[in-house]
Amino acid sequence: MERQDISIDVLKAYFKRTHNSIHKLLYLREENCKTLKECIESLLSELHAGQYICGDNPYFGQLIFNIQSLVFCIDDYKVYRSRIFKCENICDSIYKKIEEGI
Repeated sequence: MERQDISIDVLKAYFKRTHNSIHKLLYLREENCKTLKECIESLLSELHAGQYICGDNPYFGQLIFNIQSLVFCIDDYKVYRSRIFKCENICDSIYKKIEEGI
């Protein structure tokens, strides 16, 4: 399978949306959403698929690992919230690297 070239604008829009999706996970936790784990797994699945396209970004693996860790800290709000903010910061770093052309 050949790697597809995707425009920088599309990648930037994707990571803005991903940032918003990550933040939404915090609200879902606060609302005790019964499908929170499924929402995390869905985002994780999407990111795994996108890794093929953005795999050379040094922050991408970090983002996946930290989102995966959310499943294990759902019951501890402070840790969960901290991880959400960490994921958002990583997502912002990816966005900046894309802007820089890296």
